[in-house]
Amino acid sequence: MKMRAWLLLFLGTFSTLQAGEPMPVVEHGLPSQLERESWTLDLSGAFLKKIISPLANHPYRMAPALLTLKSPGWMHWPLGSGTFCIRNTATVIAEPIFGGPETHYFGLALRPSFEWWRGDERLSFYFSPGGGVGAIDSRGVKGGQGQDFTLNILASAGVGWKVADRVSLRTGVLFQHLSNGGQTNPNPGLNAIGPELALSFSF
Repeated sequence: MKMRAWLLLFLGTFSTLQAGEPMPVVEHGLPSQLERESWTLDLSGAFLKKIISPLANHPYRMAPALLTLKSPGWMHWPLGSGTFCIRNTATVIAEPIFGGPETHYFGLALRPSFEWWRGDERLSFYFSPGGGVGAIDSRGVKGGQGQDFTLNILASAGVGWKVADRVSLRTGVLFQHLSNGGQTNPNPGLNAIGPELALSFSF
C-alpha cells in the first residue's frame, strides 16, 4: 500500500512539472549557442584616411581587409542587464594603399577584445586595442615610410548584432598606426582612421 502511495505521489509531481509553470531560467536567459563562448572568425573591411601625421606628407588612403580569429571569452562579469567579457584575438591585415609612395601593407596584430553582451546575446559593444608587426613596400621617398619592416597599432570599437544562430554583423571605427619604432631617421609614421564593417561566424 505504501509503495502504491509513493508511486502515485511521484507521478503526480512529474505531471505537475510537465504541465505547470515553466522551470525558472537564468537571470539573463542566454540562448543555447553563445557567440562570446565560441571561437569566432571575423571578415572585415575598412576605409581609412590619414590624420595627424605631419611627417607623412602624402594624402594617404588605405582600404584594409582583415581576417580576425577570436577565442572564447576567458573572463566574465555580470554588468547591468548583460555580461562583460574579455577575449583574445589575432588579426591578419592585407591593405592596399592609395595616395602615397607605397602601394600595399601586410601585417599581423594581437589584441584583447573587451565586450559587453546584452542579456539575450543579440547585441554587443566592443573595444579592441593592440598591435603587431608587418611589412610595407617602402620606396625611400621623403614623407613616405622609412623601411619595409613596420610596427603597427590597431584599435577598433563599435557594436555588433546577431542576425542568425552563428552569424553576426559588426560595424564600428578602426584606427591604425604604422611606424618603424625609430629605426630610421626620419621616422614619418602614419596614423589613419575610418569606418569598418565586419561579418562574424562563430563555431
